[in-house]
Order: sequence, then C-alpha cells, then structure tokens
Amino acid sequence: MSRILIKNIQELVQVEKEPKLKVVGKEMTNLSTIKDAWLALENDIIVGFGTMDELEITDWVGLEIMDAEGKMVFPSFCDSHTHIVYAASREEEFEDRINGLTYEEIAK
Repeated sequence: MSRILIKNIQELVQVEKEPKLKVVGKEMTNLSTIKDAWLALENDIIVGFGTMDELEITDWVGLEIMDAEGKMVFPSFCDSHTHIVYAASREEEFEDRINGLTYEEIAK
C-alpha cells in the first residue's frame, strides 16, 4: 500500500468537503482553496486534507512525506480542451466534408 502525505502546502486549490457532480454558470467563478494545508493519499486516492493546524498523524508506518513549502497543489480535474467559439452555422463545412474536401481545402 502506497501512503503519501504532502505537508506545508502554501495553497491547496479546488478542494471541497462535499463534491459536486458538476459546476456551471456563476458557480464556476468560485474556487475553494485552503492556505497552509496538507493532503493525504493512499494508493493514489485522496483520503484527507485540511489546514496544517488540523493535521494529526497516528500511523507513521510506510508513510512517505513530501514537503511542499512555498508551493501550490492542484489535486483537481482540469479540462484544458478548448475551442474558439464559432457562432455561425457550419452546415456548408459538413457538406464539403461529405463531398470529400479536406479540412485544409475547406479553410481556404
């Protein structure tokens, strides 16, 4: 079993005590963080987090400790897949692709 404790995290980003299925609209402007934090993992799964003041370790056996002093930790999902917004219809492009044109030919 792999056990890791990351301690002295300057800021632990996007953590929630009660996970949400999805976040949309104005909720997306809220980013919960914890300053001076710790994060614990067992077999690559987050099993605990909080402020350094709250940290209590009862079992040190096999515990790998990482000191993240001065660093931020982002144990969160980040979808960096983006597209430029195209507000018009793309029906002509669809027809062009059906007719065998390449994307490069369509772009010209």
